[in-house]
Amino acid sequence: MGFKYLSDKTWSQITREERYFCSHLYHFLIGKEKEFVSWLNETLKTNLNNDQEWEVSFEVCFYRDYYKTYPKTKKPSKDLRKRTFDLVLFSDSDIIIIEAKVQQPFKEKQIKELRFDIDYLQDFLSSKVKVSAILLASKQFYLNLKNKHNKKDKAFISDFHQISWRQLHEKYKLQIFDDAEKKYKK
Repeated sequence: MGFKYLSDKTWSQITREERYFCSHLYHFLIGKEKEFVSWLNETLKTNLNNDQEWEVSFEVCFYRDYYKTYPKTKKPSKDLRKRTFDLVLFSDSDIIIIEAKVQQPFKEKQIKELRFDIDYLQDFLSSKVKVSAILLASKQFYLNLKNKHNKKDKAFISDFHQISWRQLHEKYKLQIFDDAEKKYKK
């Protein structure tokens, strides 16, 4: 199925925007958060508590919304208040930030900012929860990075857990995740 004005393609076959694909992932995960956390534990060898309540959200503007709700807390910089996270899982004990890429690779600057966010949020929330991050990209991105000869290129994401759109497609059998996987062209 496609649209004539898109040469018989669907929008998901054309768009390169990770927000589009994260929106689909978000809507798919509503009500299945515990199952997804179990899958993350299995896939990434993590030990997240999947028995507690989890909430999933996307395009999370954490600093801005937190400060607006709790104005007496220490105020983050204006730059931080504009910062958004692609997908976030919230629980009593954990905040998991999922940063996604579809067509482009992760850049060192973005990863550096993500490391800062993890440390800053951990401090900002007074260590009430554990803040961590997972990278979501094409399997090909990770393979390309693995095959690079420059150790510095490989190392900049090595301390993050990583999942791929391919893994999501294999787990959930949704075409949209396969479409996201195929967008990576580097």
